[in-house]
Amino acid sequence: MKIMIQYIQKSLDFSSWNVFEKILVGFITTLIMGSTFYFSYITPYDTFFDVILNWIISPVAAITGIVCVVLVAKENITNYYWGIINAIMYGAISWYSGYYGDWILNWFFFLPFQFIGWVVWKKYHMDKFSRIYIKPRKLTKQGIFIITITSILALIGFGIFLSMVDHWFVHIMQRNESIYSSITAITGITLLGPILDSSTEVLQIIGQILMTLAYSQQWIFWILTNIITIFMWILVVLNDRNSVTWVLPIVFMWLGFLINSFYGYYKWTEDSKEKREWTILKKGRIYDEQ
Repeated sequence: MKIMIQYIQKSLDFSSWNVFEKILVGFITTLIMGSTFYFSYITPYDTFFDVILNWIISPVAAITGIVCVVLVAKENITNYYWGIINAIMYGAISWYSGYYGDWILNWFFFLPFQFIGWVVWKKYHMDKFSRIYIKPRKLTKQGIFIITITSILALIGFGIFLSMVDHWFVHIMQRNESIYSSITAITGITLLGPILDSSTEVLQIIGQILMTLAYSQQWIFWILTNIITIFMWILVVLNDRNSVTWVLPIVFMWLGFLINSFYGYYKWTEDSKEKREWTILKKGRIYDEQ
C-alpha cells in the first residue's frame, strides 16, 4: 500500500506534465464537478443509493478515469493505480444503467488487467532511463489486418450474445424494460443497443491488450470506443431524463477520453519510431520488433 501511495504521488507531480495535459485534466474535472453540484442540487433523491451514485460513484469514476488515460498517453506506469478505482466505480455505474457488457468488461477484465498491465510494463517495456515511463512500439501491417478482422467477428458475435441474454439480466435486476429495448424504441434500429454495447467491449479489450503490450495502434481502438460510448450514454439520458445527474459526469469523462486519445495517438506514434532493444514477443510472429 505504501508503494502504491508513493506511485500515485509521483503521478500527480505536475512539474512533469505539459500545458495541454494540465488544461485537459483541469477542464474536464471542472465540467465533472460542476455538473455534479448543479444537477445533484436541483434533483430530489428517492433513495440513499441515489445520493451515493450522484455524489460519489459517478464523479469519482469520471475523475479517476480522465487522470488514468492522460497518464497512459504520458506512457506512465502509474496509470494502473488510477485504473483500479475507475474500473470498480465505472463497472458499478454500467450495471445500474443496464449496460451489462460494460459491467462485465470493467469488473472481470479491466480490473484484473490493471495488475497484469503493471507487471508486463514493469518487466518488459520500461524505458531504461526511467522507473515510471515506458518505450512504445508499433504493430506490423499483418498484425493490424488480423486484429481488424478479429474485431469485426468478435463484435458481431458478442452483440448477438448480449441480445440473447438481455431478458435474463432484466429479470435478475427486476426492471420493467431493458436499455437495449429503449434504444431500439428511440432509434427504430433493431439490435442497435447490443451491437453498440458489444462494439465498446470488443474495441476496449483489444485496445487494452495492445496497451499492455505497449503498441501505439491501441489508440485507434480507443478513439472508436470513445465516440461510440459518448453516443451510448446520450441515449441513456434520452431514455430517462432523470439520469442526467449522474450520466453527465460520465459523458464529460468520455469526452476527455476522446480528446486525450488523439493526443495519445500522436505521442505514442512519434515515440514508437525509435527502435526497441527487446520485445516480449519473438520476431517473426504477428508483431515485429520495433
